[in-house]
Amino acid sequence: MVYLKERKRERKGRAVVERTLAERRAAAKRWAQPYFFIMLVIVCILVGQPVMAAGGESGTAGVIDATGFDFSQNEMVSLDGEWEFFWNRLLAPIDFRQSVVTPPTYERVPSQWNAYQSGGHPLSNQGYATYRVRIQIKDSDRNRQLALYMPSVATSYILWINGKELARNGVVALQADDMKPMNYPKVVTFQSEKTTVELVIQVANFVQRKGGLWQSIKLGSAESVLYQRDKHVAYEMVITGSLFIMAIYHFMIFLLQRREWAAFYFGVLCLMIGMRNLLLGETLAIRFFPGLTWDLAVRGEYISVMISLICLILFVHAQYPRETNRHVRIVAIWMCAGVLVATLLTKPLLFTQLHIFIQLLTVGSLCMIFCAYVLAAIRKRSGSVLNGIGLAFFIVSILDDFFYYFLNQTWLPENMIPLGLLLFMVTQMMNFSVKFARLFRNVADLSMELKSANELLEQKVKQRTEALELANLDLEKANAELSQMEESRRRLLSNISHELGTPLTSIQGYVKGMIDGIVPSGDQKYLKLIHDKTLLLGRIIRDLFELTKLEARQIQFDFREVEIHALLDTLCAKYELDVEKHGLRLIRELPAQHVTAHQTVVNVDPMRFEQVFANLLVNAQKFTPADGIIRVELRVETESASAGVAVVTVSDTGSGIAKEELPFLFDRFFKAAESRKTKSDGVGLGLAIVKEIIQYHQGQISVDSAPGEGTSFIIRLPVRFIPERERQEVS
Repeated sequence: MVYLKERKRERKGRAVVERTLAERRAAAKRWAQPYFFIMLVIVCILVGQPVMAAGGESGTAGVIDATGFDFSQNEMVSLDGEWEFFWNRLLAPIDFRQSVVTPPTYERVPSQWNAYQSGGHPLSNQGYATYRVRIQIKDSDRNRQLALYMPSVATSYILWINGKELARNGVVALQADDMKPMNYPKVVTFQSEKTTVELVIQVANFVQRKGGLWQSIKLGSAESVLYQRDKHVAYEMVITGSLFIMAIYHFMIFLLQRREWAAFYFGVLCLMIGMRNLLLGETLAIRFFPGLTWDLAVRGEYISVMISLICLILFVHAQYPRETNRHVRIVAIWMCAGVLVATLLTKPLLFTQLHIFIQLLTVGSLCMIFCAYVLAAIRKRSGSVLNGIGLAFFIVSILDDFFYYFLNQTWLPENMIPLGLLLFMVTQMMNFSVKFARLFRNVADLSMELKSANELLEQKVKQRTEALELANLDLEKANAELSQMEESRRRLLSNISHELGTPLTSIQGYVKGMIDGIVPSGDQKYLKLIHDKTLLLGRIIRDLFELTKLEARQIQFDFREVEIHALLDTLCAKYELDVEKHGLRLIRELPAQHVTAHQTVVNVDPMRFEQVFANLLVNAQKFTPADGIIRVELRVETESASAGVAVVTVSDTGSGIAKEELPFLFDRFFKAAESRKTKSDGVGLGLAIVKEIIQYHQGQISVDSAPGEGTSFIIRLPVRFIPERERQEVS
């Protein structure tokens, strides 16, 4: 049972190892595929990334000259320059035609209001104002279908082109309570019958930190503007979709392997950056969720930034825990959490004022992360160099976003964080590729080790099996010997109490008679009877002990190889005279030895075999009448070229034994009816001893008899044939 359990446990352990190796191979192939797909997407993005505007001459004194641009060739112009600016006044085109407008100031567009000054002091970003600019176009562009790309305007506006209201976002008002914010980009198409295009824009902001036309407005043919806008939308959708796919992919990795916290953090990072991408640029979230309010959108933007920063810190810590400073990490995470709470509980006008704090927090966190990667590279951590390169791209994109949105550096590319994250993912992909290659090598090494371990295990199992089998055989043998000894002890005690009872009772009776005076003291007849009984008791005890030792296999036999013909011939010669004294004849029927071919030898203890032979002769003498015959016969049966069986038969011409008594003849203390009639002095142990001795010799003994026909005892012993060339002296 122990062996079977060990084999079962070993087979189970081997199956687990092999299944684990197979799962690792499959996982390595399965995990690598999405990264190659994402790499292909990134290449396509970088090739097809749109550029929303061409350059243009800066406008001065409220006039922009666009006559140098050919709109028929899909060229676009940024309407950057000096615009007419009217602070805290909401003017319509009719006001300019009626000449009721005070002289304007000229301010640079794009820019936030707090970059302008009035009376030597910067303006507030909360308030309202009117912008006006006149654009000179070529005569060939009159009546051409043109379009304006209106970006995000902080935070509500109304647009007139040549005196006609063509677009608005939110509700422009003089007070915060009446204003409704909304600032997603729009494309406004129009036709101009004149070579001068007049733009009048009313802007109001009371809800956030920045106000005014802070991004460039683009002008071009309707076809080119719509085409560029569609390319920009496709670009953002591909970027966002890729980020969401990678987020789901990393979440699946985490669900399958709960210890991969780096995958979880990276998945949340991709998800948050993807959500932020939906809320910036073309504001794709409005297309999917038309009822999305500006308040929810701006909260989502700030929340996604803070959660992204937390996950980036935790992601780097999961990759290189020994390289990230614990105290700095905890402080940075708690600060991010504080900004999150403020974003959730306060109005946009308040939490958007935290942009400087957010910048400092982000820069500090990026410094910590950069130091962690530098330390990892110095300490030669796995993948640290590639991760550092990818992180550099990501950090540059983050800094670009802060310069663009918070410092109003609109000459920089817009919303580069998603692209930076994708470039970071490229390095992650390369790291994963290296990791998978190393994993494949490990799998191959483990397979070889498993094979060697299996072979070694098989050897150990085989050796252990052999040892267990030997131990089991020894235990079985010892158990059998103990059982036999216990049975012999039990039978000995039973036989002693049974067989010694009659002689002891007789002796006690004779002695009691002498003590009581019934039998004369010193009577020779009774003394002889007592002496005979004591001799009988001694013989019974000796026979019982000998039989018990034989049954318990406690007697040492002196086995030797003896030539069977010579052995029987010697025994017959030794007992022939004794047989003749009883008036009987001993006839030997021993076939001639095969002296020319081989010698037949039997492995016996000569003294014990003589004991068997003598016992059988004595029994024959007792029950064979005068002039009877005792015959000793030998027959050799060949079983193979080197082995056979010697059949020794001792028969007599006595009275025979009844058929129903034959099965009990070799039992202890059994006496045949004829023996009881003749009052033989035997105690019925001789044949039991004979049987045990023959069994000791790996042989068998049986009897064949019938009343009036004599009795034959047949002994079968294994023999070996020795070729003549190997013949040795045997005794």
